[in-house]
Amino acid sequence: MSNRISDLSSGEMEDMCHQLVGDTYTLVNFPDVQKHMEEEWFDDEAIGADDGAYFIPTHYVLDVELEEY
Repeated sequence: MSNRISDLSSGEMEDMCHQLVGDTYTLVNFPDVQKHMEEEWFDDEAIGADDGAYFIPTHYVLDVELEEY
């Protein structure tokens, strides 16, 4: 078994990230938050902040970053 993160499949990487972040939130500023606003979960789970920024559950932020990676 490898200890290298680069050896994980994308599914294993996603599972590991979700376990690490738990129920944390990340502040996402405008305009970056726009990519999340059309998601089904957004209205129920995002928390509005100032100036168009939102606190987003961190696992959603990581999901987008992993997709872009």
